[in-house]
Amino acid sequence: MIYLWEIPEYYPEKLIGEYDRTCSPDRFMLAEGEPIDKCDLATIRFIEASLPKLMRYDVLPNSSMLPLVNLKVRKILKEKAPEECQFLNAKIIASDGETDDYNIVVSTKKQDILNKDDSKYSLVSGTDAIMGFTTLRYYSDLFKYNLAREANYLSHLLVSQSLRDALENANISGLYLPTPEELYP
Repeated sequence: MIYLWEIPEYYPEKLIGEYDRTCSPDRFMLAEGEPIDKCDLATIRFIEASLPKLMRYDVLPNSSMLPLVNLKVRKILKEKAPEECQFLNAKIIASDGETDDYNIVVSTKKQDILNKDDSKYSLVSGTDAIMGFTTLRYYSDLFKYNLAREANYLSHLLVSQSLRDALENANISGLYLPTPEELYP
């Protein structure tokens, strides 16, 4: 089974951070599903949130759509997907201070497992790039990683059953791992 790394519906919108594009690495480069050599510090601003509120969550959703995780999640990813991710230093700026206790997860793998025949999607006008889905199906049995970007739609970070189980068993907060069918029936 494959799962998608998503923001939970219960997560407060005012606690979604703003990725500072002026002083942070290009977020699209970080979502390519390839290893990075060296990268500048990423800055994420949480203007309406205090550090104590933010630190209640293991994963901090933000506008970059790149996972921002604490040490608890990093340990799980290092155990379950050591060759499939890197961690980028991040500076979290909250309403009452700063912390560097979170890292951005950069997936270093991507895989083409989209079942185009059974999925329904729209394309960016004049291109063959996928803009969005109404129905989404993957060839789950072909997925060979625990964590990877989907090559046809890099916005999707795919999670294996094994990694999902480890994250769920650790009661990770700030993360929702639905199946593609749950989000796009």
